[in-house]
Amino acid sequence: RYLTMKPWERHYSWSVSKVFTATVIGALFERGQVALDSPVDQYVPALKSSGWAGIPLQNLLDMASGIDCRDSDGYQDTDACVYRMEEALDITASTGRETGFIAQLQQMQMHREANRKNEYVSANTNVLMLVAEAVTGLPYPEIVQSLIWSRLGAEADALITVSAEGYAYASGGESLRLRDLARFGQIFTDPEALSVLSPSTVAVMRSGGLPLPEEDLVELAEEFAEDLPVRAAWQWDQIWSDGAMFKSGYSGQGLYVDPERELILGWFGTSEGFDAPHHSMLRIARQLSRSSLFAPQ
Repeated sequence: RYLTMKPWERHYSWSVSKVFTATVIGALFERGQVALDSPVDQYVPALKSSGWAGIPLQNLLDMASGIDCRDSDGYQDTDACVYRMEEALDITASTGRETGFIAQLQQMQMHREANRKNEYVSANTNVLMLVAEAVTGLPYPEIVQSLIWSRLGAEADALITVSAEGYAYASGGESLRLRDLARFGQIFTDPEALSVLSPSTVAVMRSGGLPLPEEDLVELAEEFAEDLPVRAAWQWDQIWSDGAMFKSGYSGQGLYVDPERELILGWFGTSEGFDAPHHSMLRIARQLSRSSLFAPQ
């Protein structure tokens, strides 16, 4: 169903883009080009004297870097770290600051030890993009094309936002058709067919990561009662004990993948106006997962 769009139109996926970046890192790991326990500054030397130094790639993948640049500090607060980073990537309105993207990353500091808590930090994703570029020698859009898009049987090209400096907005800039978003989900439901990730890596994604913070579980209980997700990993926001995974995006985008049941649901957040009520697609996704319609294969 396309309420305000046509099926062939592309839509900004916002933070759903993050799982594309994590998938790129997974594919590079399988090719032996990155080690997940290696520090990020081993791949991006510009970060050696910054707060990022010494943090393993796995902690960035799991949103557990401990870097003090939380998205919850406010996308619209021009003094917030996340705003300054997105300003450097030409995403938010310019305030006249001329600090470049790398310089913004170099200014970031840790506020807790890595691997202690899952905290939503979009900077983690953008640093992983730099890692991918460093080990391949290619710009990020070409990496996504080579490792992911060319293998999906996509019905159309996707687009990715790139700043004037040439840095991709890996944490939120993927624009694509809805059916192609669902095709991306097949990497996890049928990994052997698409050969982007191996079944073993998909299994690690579904079972790894960190427990969700208690404050998140309290909020989620209002929607899911006792059917709560248990962890977050590899840039996926919520993973249930049955291995189903969900990634959200700003203003209502979403991708839900249940590998055990070969179930994929993708949605965009477009509605008839900003005042329209939020949809219930994630709740519907969980209901379908637990119904007899999709018994595990």
